[in-house]
Amino acid sequence: MPRTKTTNTNAEGKKNTESKLYCLNCGCAKQDNFYSARDTFRKYFKKIPYCKDCVKEIYQHYLKKYDNNVNLALYYMCRKIDFPYIHSAFEGALNSVNNPDSKIQGEENIVPAYFKSFAFAERNGWGSSFDDSQGENQIQGLASYEEVVKVKSKTLDCKDIDTEKYEVLEYDADELRQKWGNFMNSDLAYLESEYLDWEEKLNGIMDKSTEIMVKEVCLQCNEIRKDRESGINVEKKLATLQNLLKNSGLIEKQDDMEAVKSAGMLIEDIEYKRPLKKVDPDFDDVDSIKDIIYGFVGSMCRARGIENKYTEKFDEIYGKYSIDIIDELKKAREDNPDIPLNDSGDLDGVE
Repeated sequence: MPRTKTTNTNAEGKKNTESKLYCLNCGCAKQDNFYSARDTFRKYFKKIPYCKDCVKEIYQHYLKKYDNNVNLALYYMCRKIDFPYIHSAFEGALNSVNNPDSKIQGEENIVPAYFKSFAFAERNGWGSSFDDSQGENQIQGLASYEEVVKVKSKTLDCKDIDTEKYEVLEYDADELRQKWGNFMNSDLAYLESEYLDWEEKLNGIMDKSTEIMVKEVCLQCNEIRKDRESGINVEKKLATLQNLLKNSGLIEKQDDMEAVKSAGMLIEDIEYKRPLKKVDPDFDDVDSIKDIIYGFVGSMCRARGIENKYTEKFDEIYGKYSIDIIDELKKAREDNPDIPLNDSGDLDGVE
């Protein structure tokens, strides 16, 4: 930030002043310890408002956050200090620090090497702010530009109640960012997966206050997850999470939902979470309901002249109960010749 320091008085009795730029992070006022900036909105000092040491500290922060991905760390550093990210400049700086003949060697010096390459930035047409960045789509691991986020929703395998399986759902990335904030796709996927898990456990999120608290819990869990991956101590954030759960009442709501579930909800739980094992054949359809269905549908199809699996099953089930009316009448006349014949000489009533 700029500050004004009085130095002397001129011949007209007016004070001369000297303006200094102070680092926004550490307060450093050594003017040759700032990188130059050509951004028109920094025309007073023409410098980045972070000293060189703090710019490197910002880079180290993102390097740790993104699991030592040098490219991602430099990209997010540029975004933080509002400086252009130029992928070709990054590649040039990377080649330079890995060159044994270079004066700046080692990837720990990628930041000064990157800024050194901007000596001819104007001639190269590289712009002056992060808005002028070029080549973001060439950054490996940068998921912010993908349009679809794939979220795993937990389900359970019906064959084995102890085996978890996942259903992959696709979401529009912009919609998820409106809900969660400007996170990378991997974070959005984790956050939404956790939210869906809470929604299922609470049997739906019905009110705004519950939605807010669930989102806060999900965000805190995501921070803890990322800190663990980076080797950062998470005790304080775990304590914050415990307080969130305690004060939000989510645990009590979850317990209450289990206690007041209706019969229909319990049936749904059995069907989708804890399916029953295969029924013993001795107890499968003891009232022969299937036979009744096959009998009804099969006879209807037969009456309409349709032959299909229902008529086949009908014959299989009821064949032993069926009779041929013509054969039966003929047998009856053999036993009783008095049964009358029609004009054609056939049994009366038989075509």
